[in-house]
Parts: sequence; C-alpha cells; structure tokens
Amino acid sequence: MFVTCRQKSETGYPAQLERAIDLFFIENEYESVLKILDNPETVSLPENIRYVKTIFKAASLCETGNIDSAKVVLQEVCPEPLQQRDLYYYNCILGLIKFRSGHYQKAFQVAAGVLESNTYDLRAQALTERMMARIMTYYEQYDHAISMFYRSGEHYRESGLHKSAAVNLKFLASLYAQLGAFTDAVEKIKEAEITLKEYNDRDELFYLYVIGVKTYLSYNSIDTAKYYVKQAMETADFTQDKQMRASIFNHLGTIESFQGNYTAAIASFERVIQIGDDYFGAKRRQAEAYINLASVYNILNNHKKATDCAKHAIEIIDNDVLDNLKYDAYKELFSAFITTDPLKASNYLDSAQVNLEKYNRLSTTETINFIETQLELERAIRKIDILQSDKKRNRLLFYATFTLLLLVSFVFILFSNMRKRLSQALLLLVRKNLTHVNQIQKMDEIINQQHQIINKDSISQLSAEQKESLLFSDFKTWLEKDKKYLQPELDLNMAAREIGTNRSYLSRAINSRGLKFTEIINKYRILETIKIFKDENDQRSEYNLEKIASEVGFNTKSVFFDSFRKETGMTPHQFREYIRYVKFSDVDIIAYQESDSPEM
Repeated sequence: MFVTCRQKSETGYPAQLERAIDLFFIENEYESVLKILDNPETVSLPENIRYVKTIFKAASLCETGNIDSAKVVLQEVCPEPLQQRDLYYYNCILGLIKFRSGHYQKAFQVAAGVLESNTYDLRAQALTERMMARIMTYYEQYDHAISMFYRSGEHYRESGLHKSAAVNLKFLASLYAQLGAFTDAVEKIKEAEITLKEYNDRDELFYLYVIGVKTYLSYNSIDTAKYYVKQAMETADFTQDKQMRASIFNHLGTIESFQGNYTAAIASFERVIQIGDDYFGAKRRQAEAYINLASVYNILNNHKKATDCAKHAIEIIDNDVLDNLKYDAYKELFSAFITTDPLKASNYLDSAQVNLEKYNRLSTTETINFIETQLELERAIRKIDILQSDKKRNRLLFYATFTLLLLVSFVFILFSNMRKRLSQALLLLVRKNLTHVNQIQKMDEIINQQHQIINKDSISQLSAEQKESLLFSDFKTWLEKDKKYLQPELDLNMAAREIGTNRSYLSRAINSRGLKFTEIINKYRILETIKIFKDENDQRSEYNLEKIASEVGFNTKSVFFDSFRKETGMTPHQFREYIRYVKFSDVDIIAYQESDSPEM
C-alpha cells in the first residue's frame, strides 16, 4: 500500500544521483544508471540519499529483467527516514516492481496512491500513469486505458521526454490492434516510428515492428507482416537478447504456419523453447510456442504430439493468471481428441470455455472507482480555479475575463479531444463485446454437440468431474430452452427441480466452472440485452432501460446496471449509444488496408 510519513524538509540530491535519475527516465538507459550508482562513495551521504540510490538501483534492475534482484534490493530501503520526494520515488518504483512481477492488483493499489498524492516529479507520474494504463488494458478497461496512455504521453512531452511519449504510442498501437482497430493501430505505429528513429532507439523500434507484425497478421496481410519481421531483425541485435529472440521466432513460426510451411513453423517454435526460461516474460513466450506447436501438429493430424505440447503449455502457465492462453491450450486439446475420444474432447472444451469466461469477466471495480475518484478530484480542482479567478476579477476584471475566455476555450478543446478519444474507445469496446458474444455462442454449440455424442447409458462409468460437466451442460441447455433465464423468480431450487437433480449437485457443477448461480443467470440476461440492442427489428430495442431490465429478468434497475457494467465494462446507455457505429468500422479497415500499407 502507499506509504505515508511525517512532514520533513526537503534536501537536494547530489549531482551524480540527479544524473542517474534523469537517465532512468530515458528509455533503455538502465545499464548507465547502474554504472553511476555502483560506486563506494555512499558512507558520507545522508541516510535518505543512500536509500534513494538504492531505490533507483532496484528500479534499473527491474527494467533490465532482473526482477528477483530488484525485489531484494528494494527490501533494503526503510521508508521511515525518507523525505517526501524520496517517498514519492519509493512508491513509484514499488508499484513498477509489483507490476513487472505480475502482481497487478497490488501494483494498482500502490500506483493509485502515487497518482493521488502530490506530484514531485512529472516523469515519475507519467511512468505510473503508463503502468496504470497497462493494468487497465489487462483488466479490459480499454476506454480508461486509452485515456491514461494519452495522459501519460502528454506528461512525458511536458517533461521533454518525447521518446517516452513515442513508447506510449507503441502501447496504444498494440491495444488498438488487439481491439481490431486496424486504422488506428497503423497510424500509431507510423507516428511512433518517426520519433524512435530520430532517437535511434533500436530496442524500442524492434518491439514497435513486432507490433506491426501482430497487427498485419491479425488481418491476414502476410506480405506486410513479413516486411515488419525483416525490419525488426535488421533493426536490433536480437541474437543477444533472449526476449527479442523468443518474440521474433514465435512470429516467424506463425507466418510460416499461415503459408503452410509447417516444417519451418515447427522449427521456429522449437527455437523459442530452446532459448530457456531465464528472461523476463519467458513463461508466456514458452507457453505461446507450445500452443502454436500443438496447433501445427493438429493440422498435421499428429494428435499425440499436439496433446503433449498443449499439456506442456498448461504446466508452464500453472496458476498464473493467463486465462487467454489456457483457453487456447484447452482448445488444442479438444481438437486433438475430437475424433478419437468425444467425451474427453468435450471435457477439454468445457475447460476452454471456463478460461474464456474468466478472461472476459476480470473484475474491474477498483479500476473504475479509481478513475471516478480522479475525475471528481479534477472537477474539484477546476472549481477552485474558477473561484480564485473570481477573486482576481475584482481587481483586474478585463484581464481575468480574457484569461477566463482562454481557459474556457482550452477546456472546451481539451474535453472535446477527450470525448473523441473516449468515444473511439467505447466503440472499440462495443466491437469487442459483440465478438465475445459470438465466441460464447459458437463454443456453446460445439459443447452441446459433443455432449449429445456421449452415451447417457454409460453415465455410471463416468468420473465425478465428467458427471459435473454433463450436469452443467444439461443446466445450460434447460436454461436456454424457452429462455428460462428471463424469469425474474428463477432460483437454484427451481432449476434443480426442473432438471431432475438436487440443489447441492447443481450448485457444485456450477461452482466447478468458477461461477455462481446468480452470475450465470445475470450473464445470460446481459447477453439477451446485447441481442436486443443489436437487433433493430426487435421492438424491445426502443424501450427505456428500466423496462429492458424488467424484460430480461432483472427485478431492479441498479442490479441490471451493475451486472451490465461488470460484464461489458460499459453502461447500458453507452453500449446502446455506440453499437450503431460498429457496422461502419469494417469498411474503414478494408479501405485502409488497400490504400495505406507500407511500401516493400
């Protein structure tokens, strides 16, 4: 949590330490920071200054991938002697290390404290805002993430760190590509490329080109993806960096697989595995490689190897929160057994669906509350500014009025831009939710087909886990028939009685999927709401939100709003307002692909 301390007077830092801090906030200068800080002349320095040196040593170790060492070094810092600026840095770096360690909720808590406190270094604030944006991306709060990336970029530019602002554009490009906003992704790639070339930062250019590869692969533009692979390999010495090698070989393998060169694809994915696991992000890269191998082996009908690779991926992921990769791994296991063991394939498909559900319903309450708090604070600050302007106007009416007009104009322009960005983000979020609805429907259809294949006469021979899987499938089939989830009085007892089982068995089957009865009912009701919004011919689409809530089975409007926001990351009003624009987005993508691809 954010650490507090008593008020103390501030002292300046030695020139060497200030130089090290300046270098830290310049991307990829971490080795230089460590060299400056690694000197024995620390005994005569005040205790808080020695601790600040330790803080930035931990920070630089963290950013060079030595997370465990960074944790150990930061533990040497005692917050008690720290002054306000020292403490600000301490919490900023503590949050960064938590983030790099994958402890996103703890990182979020620390970062929220940093952003709510006084700003002692705008560069540290920009870094923390970037980290918050990445956490929000992970929790699928895309509108807030996009806004925070822009905010961080503006603060980097105010600090004169234009390269860091370009790095934010790189992250935005990746986010837009993930959301399917091809035009925006390509635009940000090109903007970032101009600045990163000016600074000749080959490492950041490498990762920018990798995002270019991912973006064009998403739209099956193989030639352009290969162009960006070539750019990445020619830009940085990726042979000396394990993280870079793993990234590039995974993408090379994907391209070879797209083109049907399966032997070459397998060789590329195996090279990722051979790199080892002693680099930052190794677990994710290796899991991706094993899943990609499983996919290729399934295409080649070598289902035994596909099974081994998919299971290796699940072992690597273990208990890490990588539900999207678990979904992909279980889906490959389903493909491996679909023709030889339908029951086992069905169980793997159930597991895939469970992880898909987890991935798409990550809790974001804290993130939303934080953003709302920040907006309230900013509104309060603006009110104070207006009051102060009123007092000055008594003495300098003309100048104050003129200043106020400028301020109003500036605020109007600022909020117009923010509204435009927010609208863009909400549009992307609508598209993402509609895609998710289609995924769930397709997955449910496949699961139902598989369970129909299973011989119900042999149920006594099934394991407890398999019986739970069948019962859960029966429950969903019953629920979907005649849309029983629309009944406001529906409860667990009624469902169990109708299905022909008891409450305990049904509850256990639902809980084994990581769900609660009310959660799954509310989810169906929200999906029904989305279908209503999507279908212009459905007369219910013209109802007010309170009536729609009643139509889909909610007893109160507040529960409807909370459930909708938890499921989609948006309010029902926002979703309904922006869904009508989604149909135009694909046209933009196609037009941009035809007119604005990089020259070969």
